[in-house]
Amino acid sequence: MRIRDTGCGFDVSAPSGGYGLSGLRARAAEVGGSAEVRSDPGGGTLVAVRLPLPPPAPPPPSSSPTGSPT
Repeated sequence: MRIRDTGCGFDVSAPSGGYGLSGLRARAAEVGGSAEVRSDPGGGTLVAVRLPLPPPAPPPPSSSPTGSPT
């Protein structure tokens, strides 16, 4: 997923007092994904998160009619 804006942007290397972007990256990495943040002061921001999709679930077992004696 990508989210982009054309706002005022910020310096992504500037220290911050919270867990925010580093937390986003850590949570994405915990499930095998990644998070990227690009921003420049005055140039807007792009946040891109990639997460792996789980494998498709196997189809349910098919039930074959057994028929009943008549």
